[in-house]
Amino acid sequence: MKKNLFWTILAGAALVSCVNDDVLEQHNQNKQELTFGNPVLNSQTKVTGEISGTTYPTDENFIVWGIETTGNYQSWGASNAAPFFGPNGVIVTADGHTDGYWHIRYDNDTDDKYYWPSEATHKLTFAACSPARVTDHATVTYDATGLKLEGYEMPAEPNLHFDIMYSPRVLNVTESPVTINFSHALSSIVFQTVKPSVEEGGAYSIKITDITLSGAIENKGTFNYAYDSASGSATGTAGWINRSQTDNAITYDLLNEPFEVPTTSSPIAKVKPFLVIPQTVNSDMKVSITYQIVQQAGETAVELTKDFAFTDFKLPNTNGGFTNAWDMSNRYKYHIHFGKLKEITFAPTVFDWTTTDAGEVEISTSSAAVQEEQQD
Repeated sequence: MKKNLFWTILAGAALVSCVNDDVLEQHNQNKQELTFGNPVLNSQTKVTGEISGTTYPTDENFIVWGIETTGNYQSWGASNAAPFFGPNGVIVTADGHTDGYWHIRYDNDTDDKYYWPSEATHKLTFAACSPARVTDHATVTYDATGLKLEGYEMPAEPNLHFDIMYSPRVLNVTESPVTINFSHALSSIVFQTVKPSVEEGGAYSIKITDITLSGAIENKGTFNYAYDSASGSATGTAGWINRSQTDNAITYDLLNEPFEVPTTSSPIAKVKPFLVIPQTVNSDMKVSITYQIVQQAGETAVELTKDFAFTDFKLPNTNGGFTNAWDMSNRYKYHIHFGKLKEITFAPTVFDWTTTDAGEVEISTSSAAVQEEQQD
């Protein structure tokens, strides 16, 4: 497991342990426990694999770092500032608690607690990232420049994707519960599918048997949330740097199991979540849909595969135009619409005859002519 780094590495595990114990003992003298309220999420909908809606799930944990200041927070290196937690921050969890708050898990022991500074002039400033297990996939640092998740690599199996989130600083807090506001650091790809409810030429069924994403997809990078340098600034600039791909062509299998296409458009429950590092969409990226059509009951299914380049889709941006990028904190819904199956019918047309004047012949009806015809 990669370890979090905070500020500078303290010399030796024993020293770290002593520092943590001293901090805990000092703040235990004040009996107002430091707790966190339900974190707020900047999203409105939910898809499996994402942390969405506006409520943080109780089965997830996050990491918090803290700075203690005398008076208001000014800057990282100010003379009135010192780290409140140890170098790795602390894990905050709702596990084992029924009071509706998130509590600090100290050294993986839920019996230990952190308390607010007893000095009236002392305040705490916090920053956070989620989930705590991101440290298994990246080197997490929090220092004067901001929050960084270095060397993150997307899991090869989409079912293992998880929603990386970050928060701005929460400045000059003096009481519980502390409110954390999370934003999403990744992009989300969602597929919806539908077939017509009115079926011409009789009933039929469409079953999707495979969905794959492939191409030059960037699956490695470093997330960097650089805090503004202005005195007392809470916000910063978030983005991904040093993006790359492990292979020239990566394929992600997104289907858990085949399913029949419904007549109402909705997210496909049997499709795996796909959370991707924000990046420019290129012509090599494509989605492949394999599906079966059965036109009549008892007939053998016809299986077809259709490829779509992601550059064929127009992605709207916040300015009312279009972009060719998957932007951070955005969910992109790709709609798969199957057209109507139509019966083969015929509409014959008969063209009228065209009359052509071919000339004249004369047949004489005189008595002499009649007698001559009879003699012949």
